[in-house]
Amino acid sequence: SSRRRHTRFRNVTGVQTCALPIFLPEAELEARLSGADAAAIMKLGANFTKVRNVIQKLGLVDRALYIERATMANERSLPLAEVDPVSVPYFAMILVPGQKWQG
Repeated sequence: SSRRRHTRFRNVTGVQTCALPIFLPEAELEARLSGADAAAIMKLGANFTKVRNVIQKLGLVDRALYIERATMANERSLPLAEVDPVSVPYFAMILVPGQKWQG
């Protein structure tokens, strides 16, 4: 339902995955992501550097995967650490798989 899509989470501790508004301030984004096991952060564009900073602070860079233009002919995916922030389009996302999905 549309109501569920727009739910704002106060605390995601113990939740396996979470969805958060991309426009949150960096400190708030960090606080909310810190309790999530997995996350998908979409429509990065100009917010890429802020989100990457949070993921670095949380020690999740090694797990994070960057994907841009998913399902389009020019789709590209690579480890987050290899992304040039200048090249990030609006249709980009970062996926942070949960611990149980790590090999």
